[in-house]
Amino acid sequence: MQPVEPNPRDAVVARREQIADEPRPRPLYVMGGRLTEQPPDGEIYRLYRPEWVIMYTAVHDPHSMDSYRPEDLAVACADHFRLRYVGRVLDSDVRVDLDDAERPTMARLLLRLPTMKGEFKHPTLAYEFGRDQGWDEFTVVERNSQADHELRAYGTKKLPGR
Repeated sequence: MQPVEPNPRDAVVARREQIADEPRPRPLYVMGGRLTEQPPDGEIYRLYRPEWVIMYTAVHDPHSMDSYRPEDLAVACADHFRLRYVGRVLDSDVRVDLDDAERPTMARLLLRLPTMKGEFKHPTLAYEFGRDQGWDEFTVVERNSQADHELRAYGTKKLPGR
């Protein structure tokens, strides 16, 4: 009788079982450029930063220069604001910009709204990202929390007491 050659697959299976029985090291997580054994919790954190967003643009028709009045552009922006945003944003978060102070042909209505800049697994990462970007003003909130809903609703829902 001839000797039976060992099956290479059996050796692989035996080695896998041996590896599977060995103790595993605890997983490491990157937190702000450092390795830590503390796992991030299951929550996601959002970083918001207020930014000026163009909500409406009024343009002067160049073919009607005979009835040109620069204040009409600002009035058009103010009317748009009154129709859609009054009571939804603070007065300090509203601005009208003209393209030329001497003879404007365009006016823009800008609102300062919170803009989401990222989602992070740990609040420390979000704060570090905001500081690394050089931002003085930003907010970190837990996703789908009351604060998150309030930030996303700013500019769309009426403010309390208005």
